[in-house]
Amino acid sequence: DGLVAFNIIGQPWEAVLQWLSDASALSFDWQELPGDSLNLITTHEYTMEQARDLINRHLLMRGFTMIVNGEIMSIVRIKDLNSAMVTRVSPADLATLPDHTICKVSFNLDWLIADEAVEELKPMLSSAGQIHKLSKTNRLEILDTAISLRHIWELLKDEQSDSGDDQLVRAFRLEHRRAEDVIQILRDLLKL
Repeated sequence: DGLVAFNIIGQPWEAVLQWLSDASALSFDWQELPGDSLNLITTHEYTMEQARDLINRHLLMRGFTMIVNGEIMSIVRIKDLNSAMVTRVSPADLATLPDHTICKVSFNLDWLIADEAVEELKPMLSSAGQIHKLSKTNRLEILDTAISLRHIWELLKDEQSDSGDDQLVRAFRLEHRRAEDVIQILRDLLKL
């Protein structure tokens, strides 16, 4: 019925990934694989897409990732990952992707500032994540797992919603007025 369960103990990565690519009807491409073996025993059955995602989770923990592009399943060390190999998706498409799929997304920012958002979002990235700011267009370009990108997208939507706007603290740099004068004007305007 197209479902698989795993009972893998001490299997070398090459054998596991060759089986996975054969079972998925994909060509297998790799230059380097993790040096250890895989131990994976499951009690549930998985579709082939779910099985690839489960195996990819274990690869990510070892500093590698699986990229499926067309009929090719490539295994790449994360530090050597060429972002051109990674599929670009829209934020709305993130919900349809398996959790551990590496993808890239461009997030448009409304009133959040890209230069500041980069520093605030870095802790949310996985070990595979990369974040870049596009200051002139006020956007963020993020490459990471689908699950991490979904969390970031939810946070950005919440922060840029009407409720998030009320929480924003803005700094205004005074250039041609003394702070004491501005404080008095603000007190008069706000009736403080």
